[in-house]
Amino acid sequence: MGVKPSQVADLLALKGDSIDNIPGAPGIGDKGARDLITRFGSVENALDHANEVERKMYRESLLNNRDQILLSKKLATIDTTVPIDCDVTTLVAAEPMLWRCGAFIKSWSSPACCARSVPLTIRTRAIIKRSRPP
Repeated sequence: MGVKPSQVADLLALKGDSIDNIPGAPGIGDKGARDLITRFGSVENALDHANEVERKMYRESLLNNRDQILLSKKLATIDTTVPIDCDVTTLVAAEPMLWRCGAFIKSWSSPACCARSVPLTIRTRAIIKRSRPP
């Protein structure tokens, strides 16, 4: 993206993101947002120094869309303080239940489709062929 990970929310606040409904600053795209964040370090700093921006379109967008840009940053920022009721010690990695995968694939696909879309090892194919719990 061309910025530090800690600046991604700032970048998205300026350029916007249609997938996540982040409006961004009108007239500022990927390159402009990256240049402004690289130069000023943050959206807030760019807004505070908008009069120093040489490109007229960027300067006017920063001056005229302050509230929208700050809202965009809030929308782009992941809230890391959300309480999660989870005991981390109960989270363990386990072997996949391949027999369940096999049953699903068999019920929704043709064998020819499975062979093309799912690269399988010989061992996995045998487990899927049985498609029942061990």
